[in-house]
Amino acid sequence: MEFFLFRRAEFDKLYNCSYDLESIPKEKRAHEVHGYIQIGLVIIFVLIYIPTLTVLACKFLNKTAYQIMFLIGMSDVFMLSFNAMLCGIMSVTGAVYCSAPTPIYTIACLGMGLWVLSTESSVILAFYRCLELWRPFVANALFKGKRTLVWIGLALTHFTAVFSFGTPIVYNSLFGTMLLNPHAGYIEDKEEKFSNFHHRLYNMSLFFVLIGLYIAFVCLLVSKRKLMSCGPSSQMLATQRRSLIQALVICSCGAISDAYWFIIFLGPSPPQAAIFMGMYTTWILHGVPGIIYISMNKTIRGSIYKAFDFKNTKTGPSTVTVSRRTDQ
Repeated sequence: MEFFLFRRAEFDKLYNCSYDLESIPKEKRAHEVHGYIQIGLVIIFVLIYIPTLTVLACKFLNKTAYQIMFLIGMSDVFMLSFNAMLCGIMSVTGAVYCSAPTPIYTIACLGMGLWVLSTESSVILAFYRCLELWRPFVANALFKGKRTLVWIGLALTHFTAVFSFGTPIVYNSLFGTMLLNPHAGYIEDKEEKFSNFHHRLYNMSLFFVLIGLYIAFVCLLVSKRKLMSCGPSSQMLATQRRSLIQALVICSCGAISDAYWFIIFLGPSPPQAAIFMGMYTTWILHGVPGIIYISMNKTIRGSIYKAFDFKNTKTGPSTVTVSRRTDQ
């Protein structure tokens, strides 16, 4: 955004729309089914996220892990609501960058920042869970109380920097994906004027950090195996292990998306179906944390049941009835 706001002359040289937009007819640019699928994914995942984030905001923001989880959830919801929804609408209507330059550029910048915020917060959560299992006193020393806000502040600072100074990846309905060159299909970027070294470096670093976290996880499991099999601390360690698995699954989402795009673009021209699948994969992986929170976290799931005034009552060895309170 800094380029757009404060270096307008340079911006207009690169992002001007001096060519004829209709030289490629709207019918060739639009991919309606692709767009509607993206919009459908947005609706599904945002609806899944709403009760989870509501519960986190109302009950658990005094706890370290849940503060970070809330940040991940908010960044994913914003990513889905703005970027994924825009991509879906652009595919349905056949819009490209020059159809609405200012809002498309702004939301593209927002998406770059949100990608960093979501993935970086996921890494912080996984790191915290590893420390919690390895040395709880170290986890407390680094994250206890308002110290968590320092980590969140670092992630938000990185988000702000990328949003303000990064070269955005702009959605192009002609190709059905996001590209650095906003004029793709009209003007080739032979000189790579729209390159983004930071984005490549960040994604590569994310991949290797995730590998390191998985190695740490395996080592922790091996070292704690005997304690987890017996003794009074076995239940607590099992709970910590489940929490760490949740964090690593969430953290993996960004790396999986990175790996997919890297693989399909190894060749000269990936098939259209693979590109479309890459977009679906990206949005699904931004929705997965919401599913993880509900399906794997008993505390959040139980709080959602209570928030919606449901409770489970066992009436027999194999029978469960769900009742709704009708207090007047």
